[in-house]
Amino acid sequence: MKKKFIFIFSIIISCIFSSCGPKLFFSEAKEIDSKGWAKDSLLRFNVEVTDTVSEYSFLISVRNTDEYPAQNLWLFMDIIDPSGKVEKDTVECYLANNKGEWIGSGFGSLNEVNVLCSAKMTFPLSGKYEFVLQQGMRYDVLPGINDVGIELYYAEKD
Repeated sequence: MKKKFIFIFSIIISCIFSSCGPKLFFSEAKEIDSKGWAKDSLLRFNVEVTDTVSEYSFLISVRNTDEYPAQNLWLFMDIIDPSGKVEKDTVECYLANNKGEWIGSGFGSLNEVNVLCSAKMTFPLSGKYEFVLQQGMRYDVLPGINDVGIELYYAEKD
């Protein structure tokens, strides 16, 4: 009887917490080679979009280790729409504050930061969008980056 109660209670708690916060549309992370992120290595994320009306919050997530040598991370980003049109952008991700302390959350030597790129992004065409990320630092092989991902959430309505 006690096990049944705990099981039902955990389902109720899960439902409560999963209904809170923005609804996830897409999430994917790419692992970086343990030797480092080569300057010419591109991370590609394919997102299938059918809803051209909704707005999305777009975040880039970065997980780094203590081996990362800088305070920030510059990323070159291309977003290629279904027609082949390319939108280029440069994103700066702060990973540490001015004192050299990691920003974000972490466990052990691994730190994670989520960088908001757009709070109200829309997709004008339905079809496959490709997000391409490349490190833009002054290192041929950038150490200390564990993985990089993108997340899209349905934007909360005002």
